[in-house]
Amino acid sequence: MINAIFLFNPAAGRGLFPKWRVKQLLKALTYYGIQCEVVITQPSGESLAEASMQNKDLFIVWGGDGTFHQALPWAIKYRVPIALLPGGTANVLARELGIPLDWRKALRVLSRHKRQRMF
Repeated sequence: MINAIFLFNPAAGRGLFPKWRVKQLLKALTYYGIQCEVVITQPSGESLAEASMQNKDLFIVWGGDGTFHQALPWAIKYRVPIALLPGGTANVLARELGIPLDWRKALRVLSRHKRQRMF
């Protein structure tokens, strides 16, 4: 079982991702062997300061480019791989990386555990 932080931005994509869909997404992650601690992001980033990155194997970000930008320093600081599930409005980074915009398809990509070096 992979231990992960799941950073969720409820305002991403104009806030059109209902809570029941988040539960569905988390259930799918469990199916793929990923156990998540859910952290709901705040614009200030305070929610991440409270999250424990200790003993985490993965950092999953559901949101857009801004949410990913907020999470990236934490992934670097704790040397944890970061995965992007596109949920924003433009999703420029996801498009550049070839990550499907449909969350189900993006999960299938994530489940393959393929890593891509960004820097």
